[in-house]
Amino acid sequence: MPESQTAEVLRLLKKIDRGIGRLALGQSVIISQGAFEMATLVELEAQVDANTTVEGSALLLIQGIAKQLADLIAAGADPVKLQALADKLKTSADALAAAVAANTT
Repeated sequence: MPESQTAEVLRLLKKIDRGIGRLALGQSVIISQGAFEMATLVELEAQVDANTTVEGSALLLIQGIAKQLADLIAAGADPVKLQALADKLKTSADALAAAVAANTT
């Protein structure tokens, strides 16, 4: 093979090598980004699970208080008991509102 062709082949091989290097770097970036996105997804799934648990607890609390109110009304609604239950509801609502606010800021 003539020297000029050998030089051209070497030049093309070097160009191919640089291209492969850039592809390998790009692949590394993509893999790193994929790992980051997977970690973010796992964190998001954990937060959704935690929120679902909290929401379920809040729902049970509200349903329980609603049942207590219905029972009190059916029993003749003692005003002192109703006020005590209303105070309990306000305390629970304030605590829930504070927890929601703390997790959304």
